Amino acid sequence: MKHKKKHPHHRRRTCYDRLRMRTREARRRANPAASAWLQLMAIFMVILGWLPLPASATASPYIAPPLSPIQARRNDVARRLGVPRRYIDVMLAYGRVPYPILFEDIRKGGPMRKDALHELRKQIPDAAVGWFDHVEKEGMWSDLMRCFDQTGPDEHTDVCFLKATLAWVVGPHGVVPDPSPGNGSPG
Repeated sequence: MKHKKKHPHHRRRTCYDRLRMRTREARRRANPAASAWLQLMAIFMVILGWLPLPASATASPYIAPPLSPIQARRNDVARRLGVPRRYIDVMLAYGRVPYPILFEDIRKGGPMRKDALHELRKQIPDAAVGWFDHVEKEGMWSDLMRCFDQTGPDEHTDVCFLKATLAWVVGPHGVVPDPSPGNGSPG
C-alpha cells in the first residue's frame, strides 16, 4: 500500500469548518421573505429609536408666567372700561371699537366672536337689541353680517340694523303683531 504524502497546505477540518459549511448551506436555502422581514424590522427599530419618549403622566402642571407690569395695567384699564383686552388700543384711540373690526371678529368666530358681540351690543341702536338677541340666540350670523355696510359710514350700518329689526317685527307675512296684552296671545 502506498502511503499518501501530505500536502504542505492541506490541513485537517475542524468543528469550526463544519459550522461554517452549515451556515453557508443555510444561507443558500434561506427564505428571501424572512430576510426581507428582518431588514424591515431593523429599519423599523432604528426609526423607533429616533422618536422621543412621551412625557410621563406625572409631569408637573403648566404654570403660566407672571404678568408683566404692562399687561397688568392693560388688564386693569380693560376692567375699568368694561372692554375686552384685545380692544383696548382701538378703544383708547377712537373712543369706541369701529364696526369693521367688530364684524371681522364676528366672522372669525370663537372667543373673538364673543367679545365682538359684547361690544356690538353696546353700539347698536336701542330699538335693535331685541332683534340682536334673537340673532345671537339662534346663531343667525349671516343675517347679522348683512347689516354691515362696508362702504358707508357707521350710520348706514345703524340704519341696516333698524331695517332688519323692522323686518323681524313685521314678520314674514307683513303683519305687525299687536304688543298690547289681551289680544289672545300669551303675555
